[in-house]
Amino acid sequence: MRFAALSFVAAAIVLTQTAHATDPESLNVQGIELGMSLDDARTELVERGYEKTIGNEPAAFDDIVKKALDEISGPVPKGGLMRFETKTEIMILLFVALPNGPEVNSITYRLNDPSVSYANLSETAIGLYGKPDFERTSLGFTPDNLPRLYWLASPPTAAHGAPGGAFLELAYSKSSGESEFHSGQITLQDGGARRERQTKEIEDVVRKAS
Repeated sequence: MRFAALSFVAAAIVLTQTAHATDPESLNVQGIELGMSLDDARTELVERGYEKTIGNEPAAFDDIVKKALDEISGPVPKGGLMRFETKTEIMILLFVALPNGPEVNSITYRLNDPSVSYANLSETAIGLYGKPDFERTSLGFTPDNLPRLYWLASPPTAAHGAPGGAFLELAYSKSSGESEFHSGQITLQDGGARRERQTKEIEDVVRKAS
């Protein structure tokens, strides 16, 4: 089951899906899915009104393989980062270079809008992704210790450790005073699946060439 495109903007908080999230590849955040090509992700966000503010693309997969074959020293970027923004939203995408081109392996969405409360944000996420698999209090992260919500993951063994494997996380922070701000964040990661695939693809090419 594919999950409907997610929008957390205050004027667009609508619950459209109640299935429980079990497959990270079936989810999307603001229309962006894991495994999306760099070009498709960029087109999707531009159509949604985002502007690219920061970005560095990964090296071409063939260049990474050439470095491995020639045993060239020095860094060759196997991944890349793109940041897109609107007035109140930020999307940060990480990419991994693969034979068919760069693919999204991590999505971070931030909403800096005081009109969207933690209750709004969590209700919307639960409506889209179903009941979280677990939650934990964000000690030191917010004054109210608002819990972070997790899907697709098991609780980490360490008190402040990150979940293992792929996961979807909701976090919310706020501060009071003269510079009061509210910031909600959704993170979707593939748990290193594409990094592992990249390593295997490179090793296969090198082995066949040797």
